[in-house]
Amino acid sequence: MPCTAKKHEAARPELCAPESGLPDVDVVITVAELAVWLKEAGIDLPSLADEPFDAPLGRYSGAGVVFGASGGVMEAALRTAVAVVDGGGAFAPQSGIVFEPAGPGVSRAEFTLGGRALAAVVVSGLANAAPLLAAVAEGRADFQFMEVMCCPGGCVAGGGTPKLLPGVDVAAAVAARRAALGRHDRELLVRESHQNPAVAQLYAEFLEKPLSHRSHELLHTVYGGAVKEGRD
Repeated sequence: MPCTAKKHEAARPELCAPESGLPDVDVVITVAELAVWLKEAGIDLPSLADEPFDAPLGRYSGAGVVFGASGGVMEAALRTAVAVVDGGGAFAPQSGIVFEPAGPGVSRAEFTLGGRALAAVVVSGLANAAPLLAAVAEGRADFQFMEVMCCPGGCVAGGGTPKLLPGVDVAAAVAARRAALGRHDRELLVRESHQNPAVAQLYAEFLEKPLSHRSHELLHTVYGGAVKEGRD
């Protein structure tokens, strides 16, 4: 992962099976750690022969690729929302919703979905997120969807990514990483999360349907202390 915080998250009690206590995640390895291990083992990735990725984790969509950049999670969600609610094409290249700068580290889009006027905001950097979170807590928020990424620019700038040497233009380097994700997204045939064949198969054969009882029990996690009786 590009995120060192996921090491702590994986150890949280909420990410363990309640009956057995077995963790949902065995170990979190950062990108930088993996790079070091490859070098120590003398593995040169460019010289290796191509071979198929393992299934199902090697079967991914463009929506999954852009998760690493600020705005990517929102874009992935809106691609599926537009397709499901407004009947977008099965391989729509993007949501068609345009985000415009709306402050330091913040972008905003206003659009119509299912005949309803909505607004969404994307923010990266916790300092930039504070005013938006305060607006939500105080009931002043004039948007319905919000994506927050702690690292400026998104996960591509995470603490577990390869370090940028002194003298390197950090903003340009992060922008280049974001652009690389965008290029790879555009290269893929499957660009919407719900069109991922592995995901479709999982729901058809095991999880039944999105928001089913089984998917809720296995995929949804609640943080923040004890759950009050009678509340989910």
